[in-house]
Amino acid sequence: MLISDLKKTCNECEGSGYIAGLKELGTIQINLRQSCHVCSGKGFNLTELGQEFWKLYKPMIQNLIKNSFQNKSECSDVFDL
Repeated sequence: MLISDLKKTCNECEGSGYIAGLKELGTIQINLRQSCHVCSGKGFNLTELGQEFWKLYKPMIQNLIKNSFQNKSECSDVFDL
């Protein structure tokens, strides 16, 4: 399995994560760089397989993060940090 099996480059922003835009105020042009609304600024979208993997692993990742913060809090209590 390759990364390309799990995600694909966003077609809207071509992988940059941003959509260029210009706003004109008289003779001045202002560059408005906005996050891509399709990929939310990531530059990629998950494939169907990627979405299935994310659904499977997301709860486990959230638990790891939660436990990591709890352990850090316990260590700081013990070492008075």
